[in-house]
Amino acid sequence: MKLNKFLKSIGLLALIAGATAMTQSCSDDDNVMGDAVVGQGTLKGAVTDEQDLPVAGVTVTDLSSAKSTTTATDGTYTLADIPMHTEGQIVTFEKTGYETTSITLVPSKFANGIATANIQMTFANAVICGHITDADKNNAPLEGATVTVTATKSAVTDASGYYEVTGLALRDYNITIVKEGYPTITSMVSVSDFVDGVATFDARMGSPELLRGITLEDLRVAPRWYNNEYKGGRNADAYPMFDWACNYMGTLTTWTGDYEEQNEGSTLRIRNDEAGQKNPADDKNFDSFVYGRKLITADNSKFTIQLRTHQSPCFWGVQIIDLTKAQPEIEYVGNIREANSGSYYNEFFDLSPWEGKEVVIVVGHYRMETGDYWRQLVLRRLAFSNEYFTNEVNVWVPGTEVADLPGWRLNESAVRSIMPQDLSHYTGISPVGGNRDRYIDGYQSWRAASHVMAYWTHMPLHKDPDVFANEGYMIKTRGNENPNTLEPEQYVYAKFSIAPGHNKFKLTTRNFGSNYTFFKFTAVTMDCKAHFLAPVANDAAEASAAENDCWKFKSGEAYCTFTYDLSQFDGQDVVVCLSVHNGEKNGDENKLTLNAIDIE
Repeated sequence: MKLNKFLKSIGLLALIAGATAMTQSCSDDDNVMGDAVVGQGTLKGAVTDEQDLPVAGVTVTDLSSAKSTTTATDGTYTLADIPMHTEGQIVTFEKTGYETTSITLVPSKFANGIATANIQMTFANAVICGHITDADKNNAPLEGATVTVTATKSAVTDASGYYEVTGLALRDYNITIVKEGYPTITSMVSVSDFVDGVATFDARMGSPELLRGITLEDLRVAPRWYNNEYKGGRNADAYPMFDWACNYMGTLTTWTGDYEEQNEGSTLRIRNDEAGQKNPADDKNFDSFVYGRKLITADNSKFTIQLRTHQSPCFWGVQIIDLTKAQPEIEYVGNIREANSGSYYNEFFDLSPWEGKEVVIVVGHYRMETGDYWRQLVLRRLAFSNEYFTNEVNVWVPGTEVADLPGWRLNESAVRSIMPQDLSHYTGISPVGGNRDRYIDGYQSWRAASHVMAYWTHMPLHKDPDVFANEGYMIKTRGNENPNTLEPEQYVYAKFSIAPGHNKFKLTTRNFGSNYTFFKFTAVTMDCKAHFLAPVANDAAEASAAENDCWKFKSGEAYCTFTYDLSQFDGQDVVVCLSVHNGEKNGDENKLTLNAIDIE
């Protein structure tokens, strides 16, 4: 159980005073400043803990005479025949596992030779422990760091970076971590952090902390925002543009603070639990935020955020950390924004001062008051382009459409400015399953698994995909629609830097039933020209070219692989598109399964 749950109170006792060490009893001959013994008396009372339960075995000692006794099973004690000093004397109460308590006993406390002192002792067997690592050395254990909790309680980390401070009371502590050659760290452990008497506090030294809990070295390896659009939430008020199966902002792994995926969007919430309410107001540092690395160019320097709120006002904004600087620091993009609307709307940020640089972009929410301060900032869309959105919200990202791909809504600015991928293998199978009611755990497992939709962009022009199919991520067509091999039903795309040894594209896929699946492989070069490629090899049960550069296939009951040769683009960046089309009217959804994608 949590020890702090049963504590009624933690505070100073009215009778407690600072202990003064005394090594011998006083007498009339050695009294100081007029102190004298004026008789003998008896001290009695009871000792309890924070739950008002008796504490047995407490040693009660009059320091002036060295006389002592111990409390009985019911917590009571009697200390008889102790001298009464005109200047008072110190009596201590000690037991292992509890804070030593002392009182100053003066003659006026005695009535007919008897004084009473009922004492409440504070549990002091709590532990603060953890590991200290070196942020500049890939979080290697840091030996020799001094962790100070109180003036008398500290520990030094061992070779594994571990420290342990024992004999603590359950209360809030300010912690200081010091090691020569490293910036000093100060932080807090609160009483609510103790579980079964133990609070774990880990820290990294070395690299400066720019965001709350995140160092510069963390930011240098932060996940990239490869794409120019991220959508959040699970409602389908503009299906299929917005739908839980089409919105992948939740795949971002850098949500920090209080985050929840809601119907309305990916939501940053002020930390407002019991511990969070103690946090001070702060209009410089975000309370909850999300961040990622992105290369800013003239084609994506106009940053549009579509949002709404649940409570008003919400104070929020955008910060930039320029990783190209010798000493990166937080830079603010404009002023703090105030959100007051329960309806979606757009806010705009100009990132052109950082063109040509890879920066960390941070979107976050400020706590403007201490205490109970419950606010939720709902992010519906983060979008980068060479022009801002209008005030309309359910529209595609603005820009000039690639002329060779009419109706695809693929902008020239996106072709030029999305970032080349770092991976060579992708899976379409989610390690964690889900559905509309429980999808976020699945989405947040995708990056570590190299899932295709944690990295590629999905364009749901007319239809939503099957996200958690056992066979892989499926893009599909509508049923009973007129054939169209020019405009896709939906497609996915990503950019790759093509080079020898990295110019063979392999799609492992399958379809279902007796109908053909019609799909297209398109490579778009940086001059925004589309190149429709035929596979150089495939092992499908049936496969052949179809009209308008599509291919149609049936896989039977097995998976098959289509291989494409991109060597003609060696030395170039290309955007690869995989699209599914209504090739024939057959009354059924036709599916293209993205089981695996490999670049070799």
